[in-house]
Amino acid sequence: MTSSAGVGFRELLLHREIRGVLLAQATSDIGDNFTRVAVATLVLVRADSALLSALTFAIAFVPPLFGTPLLTPFADRLSRKSVMLLCDLARAGIVAVLTVAAWLEAPLAALFGLLVLSEIFGVPFRAARQAMLPDILPDQQRFLAVQGLSQTLNQTNQVIGLVSGGLLTSLTHPVLALSIDALSFLVSGLLVATHVVRRSAPLPGKIGASTLVSDMGQAVRMIFSEPVRRAFVPFAWGIAYVLVAPEAVALLYAQQQGSRGLSGFLLASVPAGAAIGAVIVTRRSPARALDHMRLTAILAAIPLVLTGLNPPLPVTLALWVLAGLAQGFFVPTMFMTVTLATPMEYRGRVIGFASSIFSVMTVVGYVSTGALADLWSPAAAVASAGVFGVLVAAGLIAAWPGDALRRLVDQGTPARA
Repeated sequence: MTSSAGVGFRELLLHREIRGVLLAQATSDIGDNFTRVAVATLVLVRADSALLSALTFAIAFVPPLFGTPLLTPFADRLSRKSVMLLCDLARAGIVAVLTVAAWLEAPLAALFGLLVLSEIFGVPFRAARQAMLPDILPDQQRFLAVQGLSQTLNQTNQVIGLVSGGLLTSLTHPVLALSIDALSFLVSGLLVATHVVRRSAPLPGKIGASTLVSDMGQAVRMIFSEPVRRAFVPFAWGIAYVLVAPEAVALLYAQQQGSRGLSGFLLASVPAGAAIGAVIVTRRSPARALDHMRLTAILAAIPLVLTGLNPPLPVTLALWVLAGLAQGFFVPTMFMTVTLATPMEYRGRVIGFASSIFSVMTVVGYVSTGALADLWSPAAAVASAGVFGVLVAAGLIAAWPGDALRRLVDQGTPARA
């Protein structure tokens, strides 16, 4: 079993490959948020439609439906470094075209189409990156720490990207934000090229249409053929609905409370709490993090249930920070466990397929919570998501694969076929 001592972020960042992968993640994530804000601003100005503007953010979760079956098998059948490089170059080119299209005031449909195409190439990039991490850091404790750091970066990048992207588009022109995003993908590719070691493809061989279909079918079978994946992946799908509920209604909630100026704080409350929780979990051993996962899954939902009491805005803000704190604790643990429980040669496809359904449930969460907020109230909509979260957590507790998890922790290294 791995040591129970925590691993500091400084120790992780001293590792050249990890430093390159995380800096590439930070660079491209912030750039992505610049693009979403820029396109949403263009849509709002030109179409004067809040709905179409909001759809710009939802689009980020739709491409996995198409990108997963077409592209994630490449994360197993090609060198994962090559997959990341090709995706960065493709996204840089697409966003460059999007920048020109925005400058020339191309139809909004063209802008949406280019945005979707760019997001599609993010699917295999993220699958390859996640699948590669255990190869770089096979030790469970360090892998959990890097998952926590990655989650912290993800939440921080979201806040920085959305806030700075909003300022940039309001003070200058959205085209400048798009240009920065295109540049960010080139920087990300350079970091991957110079810091990441090239490793052979886990599953070499020719890739054709029949291979892609077969690979995705195998990914589905892999998810349900082993106790850890069978418990954790459906839990992740269900909890995705819950994670986005506060964000979906934060603007309307603040407006109805007469505190529109605090809407940004409400939007950032869950990501801020999640960033703190992800830091805390890196100080725990994998065994202890897993022991606490069931409790934190329930604790992430309870503050949302209490939102149904329609408390004053500062109390709601505190509740949502607490919900994010619990999320930040169990989400890195969940990703770590599924990744380590999956043999190297299947990792890219399993992670890619699981992520695609996660994205679908995220969209469902946004849409359903927004619809319920219109039907009832923002507070009641968030509370209903919290109740669903309690039920999802109860399902995880019922399906908890204790023996399989103990074997995985005792093994100390990623699973093998």
